[in-house]
Amino acid sequence: MLRWPFVASALAIVALIIVLLLVSLVQGHKQLRSVQKELGRTNEQVVQDKAATAELEKSVANLKTELDAADKKRTELQGNLDEANSDNEVLRNELGAAQSQLKEKEAQAQELTTELEKTKKETYAQLAAAKNSESEAVRNHHQRGNKETL
Repeated sequence: MLRWPFVASALAIVALIIVLLLVSLVQGHKQLRSVQKELGRTNEQVVQDKAATAELEKSVANLKTELDAADKKRTELQGNLDEANSDNEVLRNELGAAQSQLKEKEAQAQELTTELEKTKKETYAQLAAAKNSESEAVRNHHQRGNKETL
């Protein structure tokens, strides 16, 4: 009979160990579920972060494409500006040369005008002198004709 208390004690200890193990198992299971839920949320966050990263990478690629296009357009516009500036410089030089030629032609025209005016005055003076000579000759002729008739 000594065995029954010993067996009962052993069974009680085994039962206590089983209860403790069950309690520990239940707590472990709760922690496991909690960790699984946290892992699920973390996985969802990782998936969302990956999607956001992919979206950002796509945006970066689009922005790079736009930047490349803008750089190409800027280069083209700079080339056009350089060409326009070069054309502008050529036109300025041509304008300067044309203005110099115009001044020279105006000076020549002024000289020719002055010379023409001088020639006109001389011609008018010669014509006036010729008319006076002719009038004088006619008078002299008339006077001789009158003297001869007398």
